Amino acid sequence: MIDYNKNLSSSENQDQLSILILSYDGYSDIWQITFDYFFKYWSDCPYKIYLLTNQINYPDARVKSLQIGEDISWSSNVKKALEQIDTMYILTIFDDFILKSPIDNHVVEKYVSLCIDNDYDYLRLQPEPPPYEKINADIGRITEGSLYRVSLCNALIKKETLRQLLMENENENAWAFEFKGSERSDGFYHFYATYNNIIPYYNAIEKGKWRKEVLAIAQQYNINVNIRGIHVEEQLSNKWNWLHTIKRKILFEFIPPKFQRVFLSFYQKIKKSE
Repeated sequence: MIDYNKNLSSSENQDQLSILILSYDGYSDIWQITFDYFFKYWSDCPYKIYLLTNQINYPDARVKSLQIGEDISWSSNVKKALEQIDTMYILTIFDDFILKSPIDNHVVEKYVSLCIDNDYDYLRLQPEPPPYEKINADIGRITEGSLYRVSLCNALIKKETLRQLLMENENENAWAFEFKGSERSDGFYHFYATYNNIIPYYNAIEKGKWRKEVLAIAQQYNINVNIRGIHVEEQLSNKWNWLHTIKRKILFEFIPPKFQRVFLSFYQKIKKSE
């Protein structure tokens, strides 16, 4: 269990962790919202903050833009960004994650310290999906074979581990990385996740379109939401809606992690054959 009474100087962690906002120039329309809400709810953030871009420089002295040039592939972009970061650990956050409540900097620092003290490769600060092997009341280990084992959604990850997991090819985007990268992560033992959501957020954009839950926020910034469009949830047939619910329950409650990817692949093949 995390010892929240342990004395720990913020400076001990500041030199070991950077925050990397994963983005590219095509998402520059959301950056102001992302950072306004970031600094609103995490005003005492003591870490260096980097924004991954191609050519654009975000005009805020608190944020360093990592301009990596031409957009070759998602994995290639992230690898180039890592070359400009000198900390041992990185907290990865996606550009369309809008913070929705205050972040307890003290709690984040304790998890950073936990990673450093125990040489963790990865610690996701949210339980979606939850870890399989319970370590204590705060965290569990994400065992080999688990789906989304290497999701970069609000994750503390060792820079060198992330570098090794990335593949520089045109076909591996962020979504492919969650699947293929998770397979490669099976070679690393120290992958963990928290049982509580440490960094609550709105997921603002899905499949390139605004989600309805953040439309009011976007409109406050005078953003024309019709340019991107508004995401409409896919309407599944009653049969597939029922099967989808059953699939998730089976996957994360009954299927051991080492069989989860096999089960999901089988399910997807059946769905495609319909």
